[in-house]
Amino acid sequence: MWSGRVPLQVSCIVGGKTLFLFTVADPDNPIELAFQTRYGTIVSYQWYGDGYLMIGFSNGYFIAISTHVKEIGQELFQTRNHKDCLGDTSVSFSLQKAATCGDNCVKIHDLSEMKDVYAIIDLDDDRNKLNGLAWTDDGQLLAIGSDRGCIYTYLTKLPILGDSCRTKIAYLTSLLEVTLANNVEQEPAVCVEVKVEPTFLALGPYHLAVGMNIAPGSISSNKKAQN
Repeated sequence: MWSGRVPLQVSCIVGGKTLFLFTVADPDNPIELAFQTRYGTIVSYQWYGDGYLMIGFSNGYFIAISTHVKEIGQELFQTRNHKDCLGDTSVSFSLQKAATCGDNCVKIHDLSEMKDVYAIIDLDDDRNKLNGLAWTDDGQLLAIGSDRGCIYTYLTKLPILGDSCRTKIAYLTSLLEVTLANNVEQEPAVCVEVKVEPTFLALGPYHLAVGMNIAPGSISSNKKAQN
């Protein structure tokens, strides 16, 4: 795996126990990093930031280390995210979030404060069977795979979409739901289900319009604004 930083580094897992780092500009001085036995074997690792690595281990441990010369191998963060096992790790650079899966859940951390768990997704039907994680490039969707052949997809980032008309506002609250509100006149909010995942919406005095662009035309859904 490439580090994506300068100078360029190549990394790989050796025997499930150590990480081998090879600096392209200094090929005669490779670095081999070993870890505590209690962590288990290395399951997955990801480069992030300026020369940092996050590593997931089979016994559920999740750590972050530095590869800077003065800090090489130093643990910046360590936690046991999963009691029984860890299946995979993934990072979203657009969201600045990291995730691990294991046991019966996925735990999401903020890259700026790894010690805090940002969110937990529970998957009780696949206990100890979660084995894969992948984020879309924009961070909107997180896919989770299991040994049973199941794939779960979760929304992790909602597009910012809204409009206003006089004292009313309309904004996207899920991929297929728009909320109408009128806080000035203190009217109760109304949730409107729509048939398409909108890429644009417009609000008038009496109507809400949502739509998405598809070739060669577009599909739209119209609902009467209730407040």
